[in-house]
Amino acid sequence: MDNGVKVLENLLYGDKDGFEIVLRMGQGIDNIKFNEICNKLVELKNKWGESAYVPKAFMQIFLEFRECCENSLVFYDEDEQIDILQHIDKILDLVNEIICE
Repeated sequence: MDNGVKVLENLLYGDKDGFEIVLRMGQGIDNIKFNEICNKLVELKNKWGESAYVPKAFMQIFLEFRECCENSLVFYDEDEQIDILQHIDKILDLVNEIICE
């Protein structure tokens, strides 16, 4: 597995402090982790910019990302839910830039 993909997977799903794990625990958005994820996605976009494909492992880590995060929304009030969804959308927008460009 590409090292950048592995780093991204850990940022998203790491045992105790992954972005999705923290949401699921009701601890809200970790903005430092969010920024690290966005920076890693930009780095991967630049790395794969000339490639005709992206690694399968990259796609697999995002298959259920939105659903997993949305399942955690029950722990948050309406304003926090909106903020969380905006963060999720930003991450997925960056993923789409990698896939579609």
